[in-house]
Amino acid sequence: MPLPVRTGLPLHRSSLLDVLRRIESHLSLSPSPALDAREMVMRRDLHDLVTAVDPEDAVSLAEVRLPVLRRILLAEWGEAALGDYASLVMLRSVDRLVAMDPRMRDLLRRAVVALKHST
Repeated sequence: MPLPVRTGLPLHRSSLLDVLRRIESHLSLSPSPALDAREMVMRRDLHDLVTAVDPEDAVSLAEVRLPVLRRILLAEWGEAALGDYASLVMLRSVDRLVAMDPRMRDLLRRAVVALKHST
């Protein structure tokens, strides 16, 4: 009989890339009433992170990539994730994927554009 795996982290949260997809798909200027309070706080924090970022400048996007992903991790998985080895490995892996894959870089760029247009 297999032993249950317990990480202490919630299993019902979204992946980092799913959150980026969700952000870039909400290009409206007004926040959706469907957003819960946690997501609204995360979006506001992300908006503050990307305010000075030029979404067309690759260097600017590269500099904000890890802080954006880290903030999403914190919002989706909680403070415990920032000290959890598996979560940090996942964060580094997603960061590398976004850095290497042109489609993922474009997803980040579109998410930054959406965040800059949100309040």
